[in-house]
Amino acid sequence: MAKFHIAEITAAEVDDRFWEKYVLARQPVVIRGIYADEPLAEAATLDGARRLLGQMPVLIQDEYTRQIDYTRKEFVESEEKPPEPKLGTLDEYLDGYGTQEASRKVVTEWDLPTDVLRSFTIPEFCRPTTDHHSLYLHSFIAGPQNWAHLHFDMDQRHVLLAQIFGSKGVALFPPSSSPWLHPFGNFGSISLQVMEPEERRRFVELAGGAYTVIHPTDAVYIPPLLWHYLDYLDLGASFNVRFGRNPYSKFLSVENFLADQYLQAVAEPFAGIAPGAEPSAGQRAVLEEVIGAFNKDYDSRHDKYRAMRQVFRDLHKSQGLTPELPLFLFPLDEETDFYDEMRLNSNFLYRPGVRTSLEQIATPEPPASPAQLQSLDKAVSAADYGPELLEKVLFNKFGKDSLAGLDREEASRMLAFLRSPNGARPAAAPAARGDR
Repeated sequence: MAKFHIAEITAAEVDDRFWEKYVLARQPVVIRGIYADEPLAEAATLDGARRLLGQMPVLIQDEYTRQIDYTRKEFVESEEKPPEPKLGTLDEYLDGYGTQEASRKVVTEWDLPTDVLRSFTIPEFCRPTTDHHSLYLHSFIAGPQNWAHLHFDMDQRHVLLAQIFGSKGVALFPPSSSPWLHPFGNFGSISLQVMEPEERRRFVELAGGAYTVIHPTDAVYIPPLLWHYLDYLDLGASFNVRFGRNPYSKFLSVENFLADQYLQAVAEPFAGIAPGAEPSAGQRAVLEEVIGAFNKDYDSRHDKYRAMRQVFRDLHKSQGLTPELPLFLFPLDEETDFYDEMRLNSNFLYRPGVRTSLEQIATPEPPASPAQLQSLDKAVSAADYGPELLEKVLFNKFGKDSLAGLDREEASRMLAFLRSPNGARPAAAPAARGDR
């Protein structure tokens, strides 16, 4: 097996084989200068960011994983209650927190505002190619010495992470690295952020991972279910495009299950199913086993959670996906189970009586209803969107050309967006790169 690595190409090398070479192969890759010719490139410097995006709304908050004590190299839960988030602008964030080293104040997973949506065009490989594909875009801003703790994403979408300003270190690990990362649910309990740079480099190599740095106008493609750690090398802003999830990965995602290293390893190959293609015979057998257990009668959500947890652990073992633990580590399975069962109190997963089938899984979301489209027309008019701005927002936010092309879930999200601060019409259009 080839050594895990992060490939690197230029924007000029992105072609119509990107899905085949990188997405279906689940091969991470840095794309240098992918947004270099877009209006968004003006924001590559702080002065440019203030000119282009200064009045952009942002939600300023403590980074949510800071409830863990990171002064140690393994998880220790904190009793400290985080302060309430505060709505502000990018200018206010930069003035108040941007230059503070290790400030807890960040902008994280913030729905991408129109100020950014109007300033670039999503790459063609991110656009939906089947009715099952959907897009989600979020922004992230933090000062120097901040980080995103080691984790994998439970939604199982492909991710393109683009850097607006500042530089960001990116460490990626395949699911086979899990034993070295001492997993606790979908988090690693190894804290790369407390390591010195050389210690971190050596650990990434030892654990079978890879490390790169992205700069303004660069982006990195991160395949689903890869462990990732992100390091703010200086004051930086980025956004992601979450794309390309097939219906089988959707079924195995957090829409139905809380993830751990066992589900991660079992589900990861499903991300390689081509758009519109059927799962292989082996993958179909896995799905049928999971669906069979999912559809059984259970007395409680906790009983269903325990049964499904065991199904994924048995599949993990039967597929030979369990590498030997490093000698200095011990499993955190019991702690993960205890934590997950507490989390059932704050979600609707594992409900007894909820059933599915392969046919139901493969059924796409229905189109937007006439009532939704009527509400959207009114909301677009109230937001004072012109045709060009509406076209740009629809294309970048959903990969769609018109409101009529939205499905029911997308229409609901678009309506909420138009009624939020993020959906407000920007004051002025950005200048084209050649006009400055």
